Amino acid sequence: MMMTYPIRCFSMPVKQNNFSLFCAAPFNYCPWCDVKGIQEGDTLLFDMDGTLINTDRCNTEAYKNAVARVLGKNCVSSLTIERIDRDVLRRELPDVAEEQLQEIIALKEEYYTTCLVNARVISSTMSILNHFRLSHKVILVTNARMRRTMQTLCYLHLEQYFDAIITKDDDVYGNKYLTAMRMCGLDPQCVWVFENELQQVNAAVAAGIDANHIFLR
Repeated sequence: MMMTYPIRCFSMPVKQNNFSLFCAAPFNYCPWCDVKGIQEGDTLLFDMDGTLINTDRCNTEAYKNAVARVLGKNCVSSLTIERIDRDVLRRELPDVAEEQLQEIIALKEEYYTTCLVNARVISSTMSILNHFRLSHKVILVTNARMRRTMQTLCYLHLEQYFDAIITKDDDVYGNKYLTAMRMCGLDPQCVWVFENELQQVNAAVAAGIDANHIFLR
């Protein structure tokens, strides 16, 4: 029997270019359509940036606009990294005062909405989400802040796809997966993770999730 779940968002109430997924351990080639072992009652955790949605260009353009406004257009040419975040900004602009960096970060949030035209849903991951979302509990688990998460999901009309949305604002353990497990009361042996960063794969394993249940895009 197919079941749907009510939306429960802990941060904020809200109400084929076919890429391959790889098993995080032992990293065997495993197209999503060959994923076996997901049982009735299991929960699927999806990362957002780089896993479900390609937001690299959105973030980069928003940061470049902010840098140009605070430091001038000449400084933008030094930012050649494909995806800019706060750590990259500090590394690439080491001589910029902290006050200016904070101004850039704040302005980036303003520019981000206008840059969402560059956001792209990753089709292979979306196929997985569509395949399981009516029969299994699916949760978005992201290190993005609540505001940016909801801006991105709403722009792409994905905000209603998840049973819960866990963001950086919820993370009290420094591990988004541990936070999700504890906030949602999940059994780690019944959880599957879809992720694109090895560091976060390690975080999922540290949270008690079976490494064979983790798929790395």
